[in-house]
Amino acid sequence: MFFPRSQALLANMAAMYAVYHGPQGIRDIAGKVNALTTVLKRVVEDAGCKITNPGGYFFDTLSIDVSKVGGAAKVHAASVERGINFRKIDDNTVGITLDESVGLLDLTDIVNVFTSVSGGKAFTADSLSALAADQLSLNTKTGRPSSSPNRSSTLTDRRPRCFVTCTSCRRRISPWFTE
Repeated sequence: MFFPRSQALLANMAAMYAVYHGPQGIRDIAGKVNALTTVLKRVVEDAGCKITNPGGYFFDTLSIDVSKVGGAAKVHAASVERGINFRKIDDNTVGITLDESVGLLDLTDIVNVFTSVSGGKAFTADSLSALAADQLSLNTKTGRPSSSPNRSSTLTDRRPRCFVTCTSCRRRISPWFTE
């Protein structure tokens, strides 16, 4: 199978991301992202907006009907004022995608865009953290928070056991290795 260089680079980066974080780390990141997206969904619906994802399903992305709070142009302008870029899908819909870099302060800024355009009460990080803590505790099966910022293992613990640091040894062990 032929991969253009850009696709091969993305595939290698995705593989190394998975190796670096490990199975539990990937589960933790996914749990955190989905929990924060669920909190965002709850607050946005309380602000009078409707989630329009097909079938109501979501993981990290929400399509939000903002026609009841002034339309996409008003919401998008309020987000830009806060330094956030929402995707304007059409005149009545915006899209928001969260990733692992989004933290509680970022979520507070995103949520307050919707509270400002709907005339609701602004959230603080403390008031939003209670909602987020409830949701994060629902996403864990291990009894620990799924948004653990630190892992106890070091990079050397996560390295595959077959990894050999000496270049000359790698050439002897792995004939397909080239520098």
